Amino acid sequence: RSPGPGSRPSGARVPVLDVEDFRRLPLPAGRLLVQPPGGRALVNRPVNLVVAAGPVTLRTRVLGFPVRVRARPVRFRWSFGDGDTLETTDPGRAFPRMTTTHVFEATGPRQIRVETRYRGEFSVAGGPWEPVAGEAVVPSAPVRLRVVATTASLVAG
Repeated sequence: RSPGPGSRPSGARVPVLDVEDFRRLPLPAGRLLVQPPGGRALVNRPVNLVVAAGPVTLRTRVLGFPVRVRARPVRFRWSFGDGDTLETTDPGRAFPRMTTTHVFEATGPRQIRVETRYRGEFSVAGGPWEPVAGEAVVPSAPVRLRVVATTASLVAG
């Protein structure tokens, strides 16, 4: 018989949500925003990057027990499609408060990617919150970008 919400049979061992269980949960991928918008950026000029990812609470069952899981993004690993990567605890900020930027040094197509790394804690049947030992990594969909060069010219009038 499966225990009901908030109930724990006396003397029963309470299950643990391990890191593998945590990684199987449907944690949301962050939504990647690249500025300037439109899929084009200038070579040798900063591109602003922001990932929208926040804390989530999920429900699951472990060995018949109801389990609540709280997960929060703690780190972000950025890949810029030019061989450079960056790991931050900052999800970035929208223009003009840019905190996560990258400068492309060559023209061409790029795919920017970000992985959101979550840490979590769980509560079995309404019991105390316990930490999950480890992190879950959730990749976001890549954003395609074309890096272009421009030339400046003076014109009369």
